[in-house]
Parts: sequence; C-alpha cells; structure tokens
Amino acid sequence: MKTTIIALMLCITIPSYVHADHDTPQGVFELSKTMKCSTIENLIDHLATKYNERVSWVGKDIATSTHIAIYRNEKSGSWTMIQYDSKVGCVLGAGELGTPI
Repeated sequence: MKTTIIALMLCITIPSYVHADHDTPQGVFELSKTMKCSTIENLIDHLATKYNERVSWVGKDIATSTHIAIYRNEKSGSWTMIQYDSKVGCVLGAGELGTPI
C-alpha cells in the first residue's frame, strides 16, 4: 500500500509566485521548485500511515482559493506542510523537530 501511494506521487514543477507591484520591496523574485503531489486522499493517508501525522492547522489562500495545512506528529516532532484543492495536494515542505509556538 505504501509503495503504491509513493508511486502515485508525481514530481512536477509548480511555480510559487511572489506578488510583485510598486509596493513590493527590492529583491523580491519568483521561485519555482519541484514538489511531490497526489490526490488529496492519498496524500493525507500517506502522512497518517507512514509518519502518523495529523492535521494541526488549516488556512485558506484567498489568492488561489486553495488550502494550506500543516500536519504533524506530536510525539516525534515531524511535520509536513501541504497545499491542496478538492482533488490534488502537493507537499510544500517537511521536516523534523517542529515545535508549536
């Protein structure tokens, strides 16, 4: 099952945009990075099964009407930040030793 979920995750490049206008400070630029994506159901199942991570925070990105969530394992300190819509979720970042502030 885990292998199937991992195999379903695709490496794609999705641009991360920084809004630039006359109020934007100098040195702000657009950035693209490779992210792993899957159906949102598979991604959430993978985080729960492999890392025992559960959702701890969710917010809505008003610019894209998508959601951003942080999943974490309180015991191990691991965390994963994802962005998703009703069909697809992508991992924005992940790590260990996360500490709620």
